[in-house]
Amino acid sequence: MFKIILFIITAIVLYPMAMHETLDPCSATEKKVWQNLKSSIPEVIVIETLINTTDSYVSGTFTKEVLKTSKEFGQVPPLLSCTAAYWYFQLDKNAAKKILSRISDEDIEKILTTVILSNTNLLMNLLSD
Repeated sequence: MFKIILFIITAIVLYPMAMHETLDPCSATEKKVWQNLKSSIPEVIVIETLINTTDSYVSGTFTKEVLKTSKEFGQVPPLLSCTAAYWYFQLDKNAAKKILSRISDEDIEKILTTVILSNTNLLMNLLSD
């Protein structure tokens, strides 16, 4: 029985990474969010194209920072919070919009600062323009 439970838990954690060919559940979750947003908001493709050239695209950093500010996932370690968020987004296509709509302007500034400063290539691209 223990082996079955362990197998199910492992499958739940590894499935998102295998499906999106990543080594990090936060990256897989970020890819899932982009898929959901592109299907519901076609204009997102323009934003995706702009950031696709940087290392921050689907690196998982943005997802980690957003989940830290959410009341549902704020105190949960990234491995678990990103995995839970992936399945939440899988089951509810509007979940990403719901979570993003609850983030304050102050938190958005913190998130974007963290994402930009954690990615030197993105920072260099922004400064070179």
